[in-house]
Amino acid sequence: MAKPSRISCVASRLGETDATVRCDLPFIGHKAVFLHTRGKAKIKHVAGFLHPSHRSTLGSGAEARYGQFSCKSLPAAVTCRGDNGHGFTVGRKFQLTF
Repeated sequence: MAKPSRISCVASRLGETDATVRCDLPFIGHKAVFLHTRGKAKIKHVAGFLHPSHRSTLGSGAEARYGQFSCKSLPAAVTCRGDNGHGFTVGRKFQLTF
C-alpha cells in the first residue's frame, strides 16, 4: 500500500458458506464499504483501517476473484460484485452500493 488515501480491500471467510469483502475509504473519513454474501453492500463507520499486505492489494487495471466475489480496480474506482448480484463501485468522487 503506497499511500494511505488509496482504497484497500480484503476478503474474509465467515464460516463455510458466508464471506465478506471490505474496502476502506479513508478519503471520506473513517468509512469502509462492506459486501456480504447475503444482502446489499453498505458503507459504515470503522474505528481503524486495514493494513493489507502487498500481495492482497489490487493494482489499477487488475481483476481478482475472491470466492463468491469478483473485483476490478480502475484508476478512478474499485468495483466488487457478489454472485448474488449485489455489489459496489467506490472512488474519491462517488460511492455507489447496490
